[in-house]
Amino acid sequence: MKPLPMPERGSKTVTAVEVAEYADKSQVAIPLFMVSGAEDGPTLLLNAAVHGNELNGVEIVRKVMAGLDPGELCGTVMGVPIVNVMAYNAGLRWDPLDPKDMNRVFPGDRDGSLTEQVAYTFFNRIAKNADYIVDFHSAEYPEVFLPHTRIRTGDRTGRSLLLVNAFGTEIVWRRKGPEGMLQVRAIKERIPTITVEIGAGGVVDPGGVELGIEGVHNVLKVLGMMKGTALVPEQQILITKTRSWFRSPIGGIFEPGVGLGDVVLEGDLIGRILNPFSYEEIELRAPSKGVVAGLRTHPVVRTGTRLFFLLEYRKDGGKGIDPKNLIKVPKLPNTRYRENRLLKKIMEIEGSSGHGH
Repeated sequence: MKPLPMPERGSKTVTAVEVAEYADKSQVAIPLFMVSGAEDGPTLLLNAAVHGNELNGVEIVRKVMAGLDPGELCGTVMGVPIVNVMAYNAGLRWDPLDPKDMNRVFPGDRDGSLTEQVAYTFFNRIAKNADYIVDFHSAEYPEVFLPHTRIRTGDRTGRSLLLVNAFGTEIVWRRKGPEGMLQVRAIKERIPTITVEIGAGGVVDPGGVELGIEGVHNVLKVLGMMKGTALVPEQQILITKTRSWFRSPIGGIFEPGVGLGDVVLEGDLIGRILNPFSYEEIELRAPSKGVVAGLRTHPVVRTGTRLFFLLEYRKDGGKGIDPKNLIKVPKLPNTRYRENRLLKKIMEIEGSSGHGH
């Protein structure tokens, strides 16, 4: 496999890395934006659309790359706004002609299906050149996620936590992660990598895009690649376990009673299922306290449809956040600290729970 040609210092390029051919002989190619700073430094890879309909990351990567000035940058930033070009063109999570989840096949297969070949080329020609990776994702349509960063329990580099702290989401979710994930595989190659989940698939959320751009700029400043001061929460809420998605007990129309990011206590109203063929309504109550971190956005449901999930921040009956579920952000280079707004909201709700909440 040909090595990836790196741009000259102080330059900005847009190219395409060819992989294979479609039936009409047109090229299957991965778009690659590169900004090489005037000064030496690390190489950061930003990528999105491993799942083709997760579009917030596409705009985050494109806008970050467009705004970078090579003369003000130390090191190199590589941007791949669309990894799974076949799925993106179809407007779907996976390639409809090769319905594999690309985020389960890394490092790919040079002689495999088209999905596996694209994963192979991206991983071996592009990702392996990086010192750090930020991999953008969104919830699967028709669900939406509260923005959070994911870190893997098998990460032995120790440097991925630096990216988590620097990116600055208020929630961090630590899970093992299945084999074949880009993040899991990159960490095995000892490349510090984080997964950032923002918003919903199938749409572009301007607020989510701005949050993602701010997070990348934070990372660049902490790594010493960009001038300026990062602004991050002084503490991050760490989630290590969560209940499964809560599913609808009947068919009908889901009417949420909460919003994304709301803090609920056990027994609080989450929403209702309405029967469109009668006057029947059933209430859905929170089975425990937690933060509403995932929510269905399409109202038509049937028995077993996923409705919402809670990030549970304490299980021992005490108030507030369990200290085991807090990350105190260490002193980082070029950084100022702010209050964790979600943590403040939790403490306010918990404090008022004895007064009619």
